[in-house]
Amino acid sequence: MPAATTVLNANALLLDMDGTLVNSDAVVERVWRRWAAAHGLAPEAARS
Repeated sequence: MPAATTVLNANALLLDMDGTLVNSDAVVERVWRRWAAAHGLAPEAARS
């Protein structure tokens, strides 16, 4: 199987380690709480 290649033509690439530019903690916690509730688990159990 040949190796996959990707061509990227850009002058810059911006990566964000969570909390550097955008803090998504609240969104992540909300999603985990919804998942827990949908699976019959206590939402508090989904906390990190």
